[in-house]
Amino acid sequence: MHYKFQIKIFLLFLVIITTQSILNSIFTFPKGDQTNFLYAADQLFNGGKLGLDVWEVKPPLHLFLICFFYLFHKSLIAVHIGELFLNLFAIYIFYKFSKDKLSKETSAYISIFYLFFYYFGTPSYERFQVEGLFNPILIISISLLFSNKKILYLISGIFFSFFAFSKILGIFFLLLIVYFFKRSILIFSSGFILGLIVILLSFSFFGSINNVIEDLKLTIFFRDYSSQINLKNIILENFFGNIFFSIFFIIKISFVLIFFIIMNSDKYFGQVKIKYIKNCIIILLPPFLCVFLQSKFYLYHFYYFLPCCAFIYGCIFSNFYSLNLGFLKNSLIKIMVIILIFFFQTSVLFFAQKIDTRVSKFENRFSFSTNIYSFFIETKYFYSFILKNNSLNNYRAFIFENMDTNLETIYNLDKNDELLKNKKNFKINKILQLASHVKKNTKKNESVLYLVNGYFPYLIERKSHNKYFAPHPFKKIYKNDKKFGENYKLITKNFEKSLASYEGKFIVVSNWFPLDKVNILKTKIKENYKLNEYSFIYGKEEFFLYEKLN
Repeated sequence: MHYKFQIKIFLLFLVIITTQSILNSIFTFPKGDQTNFLYAADQLFNGGKLGLDVWEVKPPLHLFLICFFYLFHKSLIAVHIGELFLNLFAIYIFYKFSKDKLSKETSAYISIFYLFFYYFGTPSYERFQVEGLFNPILIISISLLFSNKKILYLISGIFFSFFAFSKILGIFFLLLIVYFFKRSILIFSSGFILGLIVILLSFSFFGSINNVIEDLKLTIFFRDYSSQINLKNIILENFFGNIFFSIFFIIKISFVLIFFIIMNSDKYFGQVKIKYIKNCIIILLPPFLCVFLQSKFYLYHFYYFLPCCAFIYGCIFSNFYSLNLGFLKNSLIKIMVIILIFFFQTSVLFFAQKIDTRVSKFENRFSFSTNIYSFFIETKYFYSFILKNNSLNNYRAFIFENMDTNLETIYNLDKNDELLKNKKNFKINKILQLASHVKKNTKKNESVLYLVNGYFPYLIERKSHNKYFAPHPFKKIYKNDKKFGENYKLITKNFEKSLASYEGKFIVVSNWFPLDKVNILKTKIKENYKLNEYSFIYGKEEFFLYEKLN
């Protein structure tokens, strides 16, 4: 049929775009948090201990995964290729076990759409975000449940425990398993418990499980739930904000598919069953609950939607469902609808900036026009670079924010004299200088108190007295203390007492921590500590190193 030929051409177009996006991604440096993940995994790979030398604000399974990639070759490219093979393996497992239940055609569509969403729909420098890195693990877990073998249900549970405990919020995806795979739930649960035991043993073997749990307890309280301190935040940020942003993210990753569907909506007719719509809502509910509780509007928090949307669109294309609306038969109206979808982005960003000013800082990441622009720019420089006609400082995809040029995991692709000349001014190197001073002047098991934003523990490599690295909720806590219940006040008071009991040699504080509001600590620093020369200012951030007076 003619429409099937059109869809095949369209899918071929997606495959070509996805393949080039993968190539662009492999030769892209990460930025921000992901450079810290690479560094932390590097420390763990070299014998560092979790909770003692290596610390993370979430269950550190992603560090184990990166270490696994390092076994083949310890380089940035090895990690990129590793996560690519993990995605391809997940898609293979999905196709192998689902094709008989869903049809080969549907499974093929879903596989192509997932890879397209992941490699073209999201920024190329965010490949190692936990939310994206563990989606293949989720896909493998659910794919194994399509089989008829009980042993695979057990293995599925093990994989799901790895997924859910890479980010605890992933537990919401149990809803899909309970709803669609009831018959396998008992054996699956046994695998889940077995996987959890493996995780806990790993934490214990590679470090201190008590310290890891202590870190998580403090982080969960201050970081994930302190934004939900009043009804306004719950309604605006968590509910309406995430509904609009979830819709927008789905449009962002799939606008090419939406364009194709709208332009051909008068050609493909099919009856959309109520049960199908109900299943779509059930499938999209777990990722929405994940972003609802995080309420930060960071793009990577929405990555849980990637496999879910791929599944829904795969079923749409394989059954040729259509809105079947008469007014979409007019070409002019179709174009107007597409323009309105593009303008939806502007309205969502405007709304988000009103309730969270940090959104403007990441606005380019949310734009689907950025995906198109970045694709063409990165593709251009990719081929220039491959043909040796381009240097790293001209390669737009290579981002050096927070980057240590001497980091062992960074593959030395080209010489960049300009970059090496200015490396002493990089934020990461200033942190390394500060960290080096702390390490040289403390014993291995001596405590260091640090209250900063970022990932100082990766670099200081000392057991901390108190680990807190999410500054924004702290500001809200001390700004809105009258609105808190007694439980919040008690925990905050206990936290301040623990700060006051610290007697170590060094205190590291950034301007994100409201030191002026914590009188007991401010007085302690004033009376017993001096400001060290390794303190520094970087942009809007200030980092203070206080050293105990002799």
